[in-house]
Amino acid sequence: MLTQTRLKEVLDYCTKTGNFIRRLKQSGTRQGAIAGSTRPDGYIVTSVDQKVYKCHRLVWLYMTGNWPVGQIDH
Repeated sequence: MLTQTRLKEVLDYCTKTGNFIRRLKQSGTRQGAIAGSTRPDGYIVTSVDQKVYKCHRLVWLYMTGNWPVGQIDH
């Protein structure tokens, strides 16, 4: 399971823009690139270690150190 420590190794989070920025080159992306893409249902997702995550849930993990339980208001 993805931890806050691993997430912070791979991505930086900008609280001003709400964007994740890649710290490492991964899955064909370049270091320093904005991470994520928008799905047809409007959710922004990105991959970490070959697994796709909804970014609003990653923000919760990044900021609190814990995975959200149930739904979160985003």
